[in-house]
Amino acid sequence: MNAQKFFALLMAFVLALSFSACKRQGDGPSQSGSEPPPQQVVDYPVTVGTAILNQQPQRVVSLSPALTEIMAELGYLDQLAGISDYCDTPQSATDLPRCGTPQQIGFETLNQVKPQLVITSTPLIESELVQLQQRDIEVLVLPRASTLEELRTLYIDLARALEGDQTGQEAGKAFFEPFTQMVDAMEQLGKTYAAQTGGKPGVVMIRMLDYTVATGDTFEGRLLEAIGLKNLAAGYGQWVFPKEDTAALTPDLIVAHTPITIPVLEKNDVYKKTQAVVKDRVVNVDMTAFERQSPRMFDELERIALFAYEGVAAGSSQGHSGSLIE
Repeated sequence: MNAQKFFALLMAFVLALSFSACKRQGDGPSQSGSEPPPQQVVDYPVTVGTAILNQQPQRVVSLSPALTEIMAELGYLDQLAGISDYCDTPQSATDLPRCGTPQQIGFETLNQVKPQLVITSTPLIESELVQLQQRDIEVLVLPRASTLEELRTLYIDLARALEGDQTGQEAGKAFFEPFTQMVDAMEQLGKTYAAQTGGKPGVVMIRMLDYTVATGDTFEGRLLEAIGLKNLAAGYGQWVFPKEDTAALTPDLIVAHTPITIPVLEKNDVYKKTQAVVKDRVVNVDMTAFERQSPRMFDELERIALFAYEGVAAGSSQGHSGSLIE
């Protein structure tokens, strides 16, 4: 066979293959019956707020005690490289380099830590934000939530930043779901209690004596209402109960920061004659758990519900750990 004939046969063979391939592509899945290939999970780049992360950050500095605690609970402690001057939990993170505060970043320490991401609950001052940008350090601001839905979004957004868009979103949702179930269970317990007793217990949550209480515009005040309690300070705002309305402070139940115990309240002119103090209906909680909105907050909230609805709770189905969730 001469070269011209061989070349002609080769070209014919190539054209035949091309035609066959085009025909197969044109058939489509509906004709061949094959399933489309699974979509690949793409986690990075991810945009969270104004932060754009091109890859998973392996070195993160937290300038917020709240976010440090939440980050640890979500399981991302290995990515934490530095903390704020005020971070005190978890204990395993307290030996990490201290990098200042959102108001005054310790750049000398930060330069040694070399983070890829800084997370904070409050915005940084402009000059320090610029310095971080000049160092190619992304800044993620996750403000304190004012509702449960905002808190759920905060947990998810933090997970997205630390683990990627799709993977982090799924992880954040799965992590927060039990807390949603806990609140739902507490709410149902409150409804049962109200049906049995004819009303909701009136409650006041005291952060500081005498009038610094959880008002209706606070996250804590909304939580009290969410689990079926009647917040006596719901009509006020900014954590201030007006002194002139003291006569309206007639709680059946007092929720108070740990140092504000019954002996303290028995000596207080505002609260000593209330039914809550006379009948020892006072439950002490760690208010820092609520301030930081960490998972510890839900344990404290459950303690409040079990105390408030103890008659109903005693007859309810509880889990192995005493949780309201079966």
